[in-house]
Amino acid sequence: MLVRRIARPLLATVFITGGIDALRHPAGKADVAEPVIQQAHGALPDRVAALVPSDPTNLVRLNGAIQVGAGALLAIGKAPRVASLTLAGSLLPTTLAGHAFWRESDPVQRAAHRTQFFKNMSLLGGLLIAGVDTEGKPSLGWRGRRAARRASGAVLAALPTSKEGEAHGAVGERLQSASERVRELAGEAAERGAALAETAQEHAPELLALARERGAALAETAQEHAPELLALARERGAALAETAQERAPELLALAREHGAELTETAAERGAQLGHTVGVGTERAVRRARRAVADLGS
Repeated sequence: MLVRRIARPLLATVFITGGIDALRHPAGKADVAEPVIQQAHGALPDRVAALVPSDPTNLVRLNGAIQVGAGALLAIGKAPRVASLTLAGSLLPTTLAGHAFWRESDPVQRAAHRTQFFKNMSLLGGLLIAGVDTEGKPSLGWRGRRAARRASGAVLAALPTSKEGEAHGAVGERLQSASERVRELAGEAAERGAALAETAQEHAPELLALARERGAALAETAQEHAPELLALARERGAALAETAQERAPELLALAREHGAELTETAAERGAQLGHTVGVGTERAVRRARRAVADLGS
């Protein structure tokens, strides 16, 4: 930092003094620069040439004012990079116009102008170095690359990570496998249903014939044992009648004692049984209807 504070005023001194001399005594420099100015003015396009003054004296004073102002800024360290590049731009026409040693025929003048020409080239090199000096701060190129890296990092951070991508991929694969398995099971169920239907159609005549045979056999058995069942019912009926006659007085007395309680209980139970029977009847009716519909189909 200390080196810059010393080097910048030293580098600006020659431009400040030269600019002041050009402002105070432009005539001598204007005479030397007039051929070059006229040649450059003629090479410019008409629109640009109309904006640029053609008077050599005014151009020399303008160039001197630029050198004084830019040199002062460079000396005090205000916008040193811009000031250095401005001085470099003003040094080129001054060098080409005032120190074109290749045009001199006198050896002494030729050597003097050659020395001034290369001195100005050395000053131009120093100005270019000062123009790109960032004082340890990152350059514009570095800042641009850093901004690009940050932008790319932000974009990558916004995208799903590899683990999330793998998780989403695994979930997708499982869903696809499940859907394929469901399709396979549906196909198998359809095949099994068709096979069962075919089997039922094939064995239906056999089952009907078996039912008919068993029905006839059960009917014959019932006819054979009917007399025995009737005789047993008669015997058991006579015994039950005698028992009922013997217990009748006791049952009547018990019914008289508990008649009221039994009536209330019978009424409550009757309501419950009626509801239950109604529900059961509805269910039985629905089942019967379904059975009829199945048999009809």
